[in-house]
Formats: sequence, structure tokens, C-alpha cells
Amino acid sequence: MTDVQQLAETTLGKFERMSVKAELKRADEVIQSGERVEMLAVGSYRGSGNSLIIATDRRLIALNETGMFGKKLQVHDITYSHISHVASEAGVTNGKIMIAASGGDIDIERILPTGRSAEIANYIRTRLGTTVTPASTTAPDITDQLRKLGELHAAGVLTDEEFSAKKAELLARL
Repeated sequence: MTDVQQLAETTLGKFERMSVKAELKRADEVIQSGERVEMLAVGSYRGSGNSLIIATDRRLIALNETGMFGKKLQVHDITYSHISHVASEAGVTNGKIMIAASGGDIDIERILPTGRSAEIANYIRTRLGTTVTPASTTAPDITDQLRKLGELHAAGVLTDEEFSAKKAELLARL
């Protein structure tokens, strides 16, 4: 049994494991040498049906095996250095992660098990690094980020604590 499969046995329910059985078998194909798998979940990435969501020490990965005969493995990943913000929503039965990244916004929906969306979002926040940008481009980006942050807070996506922490971080960059 691989490391990913062992982690799935201890952190995913039977239903979740069954829904991504093929992806669990192939997960080691995309894990890089020395890369550490931290968390697993099941979710829908860009409406792709059930995907195996893998949070490693380097990146967030969504795996989805498609096709009846060829069994093509779709791999979508984003390194944490490309993520500028992450938020989560938790429903009664599942959750959602919203990611603002340099290549565009990413939503992962219907995340199971319940509560895992917040756990993964919190983990991603611990992995976010700061990047150095020229001063001339920093101010407009931060102003826009502050506006978006306020919108997320007003919509109830961010807690008061998350909002205050991120706002202080953004203001410190000015």
C-alpha cells in the first residue's frame, strides 16, 4: 500500500475512498521525489466529477481519471507560490475552497469529508510565501486585494479573524 493510500485509509471515509478509487491507485504517478503528502479530500474541480484533492508540502493537486478504456489521468496542480489568497466555505454536508492565483481564480466544490475544506485552506495559508514585486506595481495590487478582501468579508466568506489578519498583512506591504 502506498503512502497516499495509507493516508486515505486513515483520513477518508469508505464512501470517499470508493469515489476516487482509481485516482488513489494512480496518485503516486504525480507525487514528486521528496514531496510530502499532507492532506487528502474528495471534491469537484471545475465540474470534473469526483477528483482526489491532494495537499502536499509543495502544491495543491486535483486528480481525475477519465475515459472508459484509455483511463486518462487529468492532473491539475498549483504551487503555493502562485496563490495569493484562499478562503473556504463549509456546508452541512460538504465544503468549498476558493483560491485566488496568478493564473486566475480556482474553485474546488463539494469537498468531503465535511470540514476538510477549512483544514486544507488553513494548511495552504501556512504555505503561502511572500514575493517581492516592484513598488510601482505593489500599490494597485494591494488596493485591489483589500477591496476583494472586504467583499469576501462582507459576503461572510471570511471570519472577522481571517479578515483582520489578511488586512494587516496587506497593509504592511504598502
